Amino acid sequence: MQTNLRVKRRAAEKEAIGLPKMLRKLGLAVRELDANLAARLDVKGACGLYVAWTIPAGGAENAGILWGDVILEINYTLIRTLGEFEKALASHTRGTPLRFLLQRAGTLRFVEFWVNE
Repeated sequence: MQTNLRVKRRAAEKEAIGLPKMLRKLGLAVRELDANLAARLDVKGACGLYVAWTIPAGGAENAGILWGDVILEINYTLIRTLGEFEKALASHTRGTPLRFLLQRAGTLRFVEFWVNE
């Protein structure tokens, strides 16, 4: 089991190499919701970003963000597009936690974690 986790983690980290630095630090990849995906996930108004994957045992996963979650807000700012996501991350103040409002299986939840700069 431990070897399988290491293999999955290495594969996810290799995929993450092409991601912007902040996304690698967060340990996740996101994509914009389209109408079909929003309907499948029961997300109203097709707003938010879909968590396409997380690095196993990475920052996002350790904080409780899982593959399949929908990010609705970051630090109380509504997130509808990748541009808004990147802007929210860029305005993050060093030494403060990131607060995500997530939707998972129809339930809303806040997740907070610190990013090592």
